[in-house]
Amino acid sequence: MTRIEQNKQIVNAAFDHAEKGNLEGFLKALSQDFKWTTTGSTGVSGTYDVQGLINEYFPKITASFESMPVIVPDKIIADENHVIRLGHGEGGVAKNGLEYNNIYCFVIEVENEKIKSITEYCDTALVEKAELGQYQISEN
Repeated sequence: MTRIEQNKQIVNAAFDHAEKGNLEGFLKALSQDFKWTTTGSTGVSGTYDVQGLINEYFPKITASFESMPVIVPDKIIADENHVIRLGHGEGGVAKNGLEYNNIYCFVIEVENEKIKSITEYCDTALVEKAELGQYQISEN
């Protein structure tokens, strides 16, 4: 298996874990110095380390949805250290009732068989309309 194929496999496995709600499986794929960046100036935009992802980003996202979208991969492109995963959401409904089926471009850097960074690009106008990150995180 080539390095490119291996990196695609690492990324696909991590995203599969995330889609199935297996946070532990997703986190195992990440490097210790991992960074997640969501572009734009929305309520969820910013750069998060692993703890920030767990304690801030994921709770903001899940608190903002009645029904989480499933992100369906449309195309996966890779070179030596990067995997680009293009996709679209299906079945998402925001807390404010807006149908939320965004388009996504994830630029993923893989180093030493671990995901070092993910940069997420999406339709930020839709993020703002859906008021993602604007809902209170439950203490339970």
